[in-house]
Amino acid sequence: MQNYYCPLMCTLYLRNRYGDLDYDPVEYDGEYAAKYEDEIRDLLIREQSDCNMAEYFDGPNSAVGKLESAVWDVERIHGCLYRKLKWPKKRSTSSSASIGDSLRNDSEPNRKRYR
Repeated sequence: MQNYYCPLMCTLYLRNRYGDLDYDPVEYDGEYAAKYEDEIRDLLIREQSDCNMAEYFDGPNSAVGKLESAVWDVERIHGCLYRKLKWPKKRSTSSSASIGDSLRNDSEPNRKRYR
């Protein structure tokens, strides 16, 4: 399996003083999410139980055609929770490079922020 990591951000809609959901969300980073690691993992497992998460990969067509399956997970690294994308290694290194390049290019601006 190959693993790729992305910063995890949580967008929460909190209840206002009247008990209704507020219109403006509050965003938290992976340090906040680390407190809820087990709950987040359980929800991801439930979400993936009846579908292949590779269907949600929105990269270049050349990479999408090479991705057969994907598993979303989370992993705590130095007290911060990250999204983890796992997929089987391909026989050809060129196919995994295309997918990996797409992920790195998409997440590059965010990665600098969380180092």
